[in-house]
Amino acid sequence: TALVVAGYFLSPPGIDPAVAALNRSLGVGTLWVVALLIHLNRAGREREELLARERSVKDKVCVILGRVSDALVSLDTNWCCTHMNERAGEIFGCKPEEMIGKHIWTEIPEGVGQPFRRSCEKAMAEQKFIQLEECFPPSDRWFENRIYPSKDGLSIFFQDITDRRKAEKDSERRTHDLTILHKASILLSEPLQAQQIGTKVLEYLEQLLDWQRGSVWVIDRNGALRLL
Repeated sequence: TALVVAGYFLSPPGIDPAVAALNRSLGVGTLWVVALLIHLNRAGREREELLARERSVKDKVCVILGRVSDALVSLDTNWCCTHMNERAGEIFGCKPEEMIGKHIWTEIPEGVGQPFRRSCEKAMAEQKFIQLEECFPPSDRWFENRIYPSKDGLSIFFQDITDRRKAEKDSERRTHDLTILHKASILLSEPLQAQQIGTKVLEYLEQLLDWQRGSVWVIDRNGALRLL
């Protein structure tokens, strides 16, 4: 309708038909250009709003991930870092913002050749979640690693489990020691020769104290020291 009206006003009655036709063409073309510009302007504003919302969402996600108590590192398919939170930076001894875009195995070579790297490669290749526990040599601390793959790369969560591993090891050691002491108490209640008792006690002491080798010396009835 707008185009017809424009054509009418640009070509009033009595004007030369050729000029009228030209005016109508110019009028229609001008309106098409105006309409296109309005559309492009609206599309541009919508795109800017969409990008602004996307940036806002990304900023919020980064803030949330930064507050996660676990360490978090995200990698792309080229093994370059796309995100690292503060906790991960503390573990690896680097500034998270300086790691963005850098190759993870170049910046943190301690992972090369370790089960952790092989697990990352497997998770990426098979698009399969993997969880493993491993000691990180530079800090001599144990971490539970949860590796989540996607078509864009990996997201890896690290949780420090050093205290838990130490408690488990201490518990295993106590159980082991109690078992040895129980065997020793049974031995001492049996009517065995001194040499037999000495040999068994030495065996138990080696297990308790992690000795590689030991000897038992006794004093005989004449006060002489001799090796059993």
